[in-house]
Amino acid sequence: MNEFYSIGEEGRDLENSYQLKNLGSQKISMIVGKRVRGDWGESDTYQSDRLYAKTTNEDYDRSFAHKIAKTKPPYEIGNLLDYHLGYYVNQNNGTKEKFIKHIKYVIMPLISKQQDKEVYLQLLNEWLAENQDNINYRKDNIIKTIQFGDINAPTQIQVDSSHSQQTQSITYSKEDISELFSLIRADLEYVRSDFKEDLKNEIENAIRYLERGKDIKSRLLTIGSLVKDIGINVFANLIASPIFELLKPALGII
Repeated sequence: MNEFYSIGEEGRDLENSYQLKNLGSQKISMIVGKRVRGDWGESDTYQSDRLYAKTTNEDYDRSFAHKIAKTKPPYEIGNLLDYHLGYYVNQNNGTKEKFIKHIKYVIMPLISKQQDKEVYLQLLNEWLAENQDNINYRKDNIIKTIQFGDINAPTQIQVDSSHSQQTQSITYSKEDISELFSLIRADLEYVRSDFKEDLKNEIENAIRYLERGKDIKSRLLTIGSLVKDIGINVFANLIASPIFELLKPALGII
């Protein structure tokens, strides 16, 4: 399957609305029909045969382009792109630079072939420009990766230079996640937003996956994206807690 996208398991419900549907190992490439003459005065009938071809990476590219072009409202495509970018970087160890190139040189040409998609192309260009700026900034700084084990308090480390930048890979526990979700839920009681129910549902799904021992990295990124959509400043209990500082990277909040 295509490395750039979070793709659901075959025959199972998608984890969320951002995931791509699993296309299976084969697709119908052609349906060939023919007329069959009836015997003993019976009318002619038609028979059709289906020819199959192996599903390719390009099929998933077309599926992703279609998903972008059908997103309503159009400005929500930023969340869709952020979700798959987070999956590609965090789950497949890809780079942001490569994902951006894929969107620019593979996905955008596919969308440009469709009619009345100018708004989507404009939004894609804006997303690319914003994320390209972030990449350029990172290249101008020294990037240090620090691996943490069990941490129960926020930690800040400065390495080498006043211009250096650190990225953190943090190991967290179920207790950390439970505390995080409790804080978000408490703040949500005072929030009025169209994304409120979406955030509640994502938290419930993440809890179920956590209880089953499944990886919830992509779900945490989705939750972080919804928190940003609502507005981080309204989550007073959350941002005042040390656990928020610890899990900001896992939420995709910088």
